[in-house]
Amino acid sequence: MAETDCLVNEDDIKKYNNFVEVNRVLCPIVFFAVLPISVAMITIGALYQDDCKCEPFIPIYNIVMGVMLILISLLLWLHNLCNFVYEENGCHQWCMLIEFIVIGPFCIGWFIAGNVVIYRNAYFPSDCNSTLYYFSFWLLTICYIPYGDNCRVSDSWHFRSDCC
Repeated sequence: MAETDCLVNEDDIKKYNNFVEVNRVLCPIVFFAVLPISVAMITIGALYQDDCKCEPFIPIYNIVMGVMLILISLLLWLHNLCNFVYEENGCHQWCMLIEFIVIGPFCIGWFIAGNVVIYRNAYFPSDCNSTLYYFSFWLLTICYIPYGDNCRVSDSWHFRSDCC
């Protein structure tokens, strides 16, 4: 193997530096955008914990998902900080390992469970607090908007072939 094969391309270094700069700015913005939603999930879940007799899992779903969103946001911020301060000691690799191997699959499973519980009742359940149910319903529904945006109709009135 020639010595030049191991050299890093200057364009790759510029792309990486641009990516790091964007993350440095974007990470706090995402954190402070997610924080009020997470706190609202925890608060509403705790306030109405015993007010949904037909689906007692809905308040628990809100509390756990709110805590997980805060945890993921903090880990992303920690990962960004580690990249900035301690690039060579591997701190950021542990953050990514924890987030994507442990927390990621849990959140996906928890999200699916929330879908089942919240969408199971196609109508508003009469013995569930309306604030709790509608907050959970619309927050979960809003999560699907980015997926629907990817599947929108193109200019030629055909659906995109790479749509999920």
